[in-house]
Amino acid sequence: MSRTIADHFNGIALTATIGGIIGEVSHVSDYFGMVVSHRAIAEQAGLGWRGKNQLIIHEKFSCAVRFASVIIPVSLEYGTPVGSRCGSCTACEDACTFIKNREKLTDYRENCRRYILFLKSKGLVKDVCGKCIKACRENGIFSSRFSLPMMGED
Repeated sequence: MSRTIADHFNGIALTATIGGIIGEVSHVSDYFGMVVSHRAIAEQAGLGWRGKNQLIIHEKFSCAVRFASVIIPVSLEYGTPVGSRCGSCTACEDACTFIKNREKLTDYRENCRRYILFLKSKGLVKDVCGKCIKACRENGIFSSRFSLPMMGED
């Protein structure tokens, strides 16, 4: 989709992720210089707020969204950043000990990356475990407002 939009406006599509390299970097910070932070762009455009799991929480779709960015030579209207609305919700923290203990860990993102590598050795196909995403969508304080179908539903 981002490629089509970029082509229409004579722009550049920046893909959603560089999938499959989780095992090729020695530390999660090695990955940061290889990508544009679509989360930071989405956050600044007012598409949602940064959740406790560091993902963008969209009012309608929770954090079960995937962002890509497009650079185009046209000015567009955009929103304004939204402050966190997680409040006292702990759904993602309850589902993931890395998020729950992020303040105590030297680098919880690296712990997350290593956990995903472990899961991949056990058969995980994607580069994400998804526990915090599922917990936010199904058990978070806004779960009744999210409108994504549950897994297995049409």
